[in-house]
Amino acid sequence: MRSSKQSHVRGHRAKSKQQDNSKEFEKYYSGVYGSRWPVLREALLKPTVHAAVTNGFIRPAADAACADAGLQPLPSLGPLHSYRRAKSSGSYPPPPLDPASALRVWYWLDLASVLPVLLLQPRRGHSALDMCAAPGGKSMLLAQRLFGPYSLAPPPAAAAAAAPAPALPHQPASPPAGEAGQAADSAGPEPAGRAAADAEAASATQSSAAAQQVPAAGSGGEKEGEEEEARARARMQASEASDRAAAEDDRATRGDGGTDDQAAGQPPQEAASAGASAQTAAVQPPAPSFSPLPLPLPLPLPPGKLVCNEPDRPRLQRLQRVLEEYLPLSARANVEVLNYQGHAYWGRNQASSYDRVLVDAPCSSDRHVLQQAAQQQRGAIAEADWSLAGCRRIADEQLQLCLAAMRALRVGGRLVYSTCSIAPLQNDQVVERLLSRCGPGAVRVLPAIELLKQELEGAAAAGAATEPAVGTGPGVKNSSAKAGGGGASGGAADVVGLLGVEATKHGAICLPDRGGWGPIFVAVLEKVGQVEAMGAAALLRPQPTGGSDDEDEDGEEEEGEEAEVQAGQAERGEEA
Repeated sequence: MRSSKQSHVRGHRAKSKQQDNSKEFEKYYSGVYGSRWPVLREALLKPTVHAAVTNGFIRPAADAACADAGLQPLPSLGPLHSYRRAKSSGSYPPPPLDPASALRVWYWLDLASVLPVLLLQPRRGHSALDMCAAPGGKSMLLAQRLFGPYSLAPPPAAAAAAAPAPALPHQPASPPAGEAGQAADSAGPEPAGRAAADAEAASATQSSAAAQQVPAAGSGGEKEGEEEEARARARMQASEASDRAAAEDDRATRGDGGTDDQAAGQPPQEAASAGASAQTAAVQPPAPSFSPLPLPLPLPLPPGKLVCNEPDRPRLQRLQRVLEEYLPLSARANVEVLNYQGHAYWGRNQASSYDRVLVDAPCSSDRHVLQQAAQQQRGAIAEADWSLAGCRRIADEQLQLCLAAMRALRVGGRLVYSTCSIAPLQNDQVVERLLSRCGPGAVRVLPAIELLKQELEGAAAAGAATEPAVGTGPGVKNSSAKAGGGGASGGAADVVGLLGVEATKHGAICLPDRGGWGPIFVAVLEKVGQVEAMGAAALLRPQPTGGSDDEDEDGEEEEGEEAEVQAGQAERGEEA
């Protein structure tokens, strides 16, 4: 039987494992955000707002279903249509099935979660990798952009560079004067009479043309009479030359071969061979004239490929369910689902294999940590849920994922790195470490906000002539000036303002105290050259141990389950 003292010691040790790290949490983020932190903290404690992003594979039916459900359209996100509830409170209506395709018509997620997909700019024919794909919302959007009916083709310059130049038929040019005699000799003898007739006809034609082009020296009738006489003589000479040429052709066709005077001075065999060669030259068909062929139509692009990877098996099942419910069979045929540790597998395999890679990395999930502490632990943040040392371990893992992604990219390919953390050491500082490891000659950072505006304006221009406005169905008020396409630059600016996108040192971030969405951090990097030190040995360093990665996955899963309970249906997809 244990003494009361032993029981007290055991209980004290159990409490020490659940050390309250709320002071460390507050101190760190107060130092990062300064006077903004109290307002941001209050926004993070509010329930996450979700938007319904329609299924692009069945967009007309999805837009009609959103109208029937009373959802209100949001400003266009270029290729993506989104809606929100008419009332900010209450449950989220579950996404129904489209009776024609048996696909879910919309997907609930934090609207800031579409930023990584928009900035990745996937195009038809691209090979894309989603390295941390579960629960599946971003993978579903990537599949729409790659295989859907509203997907965009690569830029014309890139397509033209990839296609081989068509071979045009050779058009022979007229030989130089020095080579004309050699060509005539090699071609064989020509009937002398026909050659003389042709020369005379050409001379007569030139005389006629010269006579017609002589300018009048005066305006008197005598001059006009002389010019008319010269033109008549030229026409008569041309007619006589033409008659002689016709007669020579007739004799060559009968096999006469030449004039009697030419044949009289030659032996019989030579005369016969000259006549035969002349007859062959006369009946030979004229050489065909070549004209440039029209350029062939471009071949259809290959369907491309999407690889969705998820290392955690329970979350992998959820990813597969989302893909089955939102993608038609024709699109799922081009999707591959894997179950690997991303940094380890792509550190060894598939180097330079992808055009686009998305690393939506596991992170500290600060918003979920705050909400869980407020709801379950009276504001206390357990050390197992958050610590500055744990954030550093997670940042190490994020760097390894990004290095593996860079190795998997082709030169010219694009990496989008995103997290839902508000900690700079997991955001901009990871990008800085990646640039330091790879070097400026291999990787460069692209401006995220400028790329976002470019994608929104380009997609709006591409679909403005063919797409109906979002929310134009019965019962829906088009409250947004650009709800159906957002074609003007003001539409892109409206979206940036709606999401509350702010520029950071190397990327952009959405925080809920500005637009109500997020938090989401994004950075866009382009691989511009090979990295010599990016082999498997450089990537496969011993990984830090700890439960931070699992904690982040559990947090995202709990957020999804909460939204599913509000929607009243456990089968639908959900992403924080």
